[in-house]
Amino acid sequence: MYLSEALGRCAGLEERTRRFYEALAAQHVGQPHLAEAWKDLAAEADMRARQLTALAAIHEAVNDDGPFVVGLQRRIDAAAAVIEEACAQTRCGIAPRRALAIASDVESSELRRLFLELRDLARTGVRKLTDKLYKSASMNRPRCRLDRVQRALGVHGVSGANTGLSCPEPDAATSSDRTNASSERQ
Repeated sequence: MYLSEALGRCAGLEERTRRFYEALAAQHVGQPHLAEAWKDLAAEADMRARQLTALAAIHEAVNDDGPFVVGLQRRIDAAAAVIEEACAQTRCGIAPRRALAIASDVESSELRRLFLELRDLARTGVRKLTDKLYKSASMNRPRCRLDRVQRALGVHGVSGANTGLSCPEPDAATSSDRTNASSERQ
């Protein structure tokens, strides 16, 4: 399974885990401290889901599926089975001690290890995105191209206010072509 797919699947599992903890909080609303503890666990699962979703979006933005990780499908399926079993046991209500045992199973499942591993594997995609964002001059290119056309035509100030962008000069071949074209016009 590729990293990008694994990030999406695990984000979905974290969402399912959040709903599991929210269900426990609703079932134990008569015990405020216990309900609050379940809500805290739900908030943590929600944060992990959002982080994995963001990492998946980053990999999509850089058009990179990430590495293919052998055995990932099996591990994700195992974590999904633990979470689905936990959710099934809460459908009809569950005693606090039994809920704690089930939550322990969820927290010690493969899902926690997967989260940490996927987060670390996704660092390459994050680096690629920051490189594209901060090292690319693509945002300046249209303005720079307009400035070059203006210089070639000998016209200044047509494209609007000075943006303060420093547009690199075109390569020598383009510069000599522009000089020849300028000579022919005269």
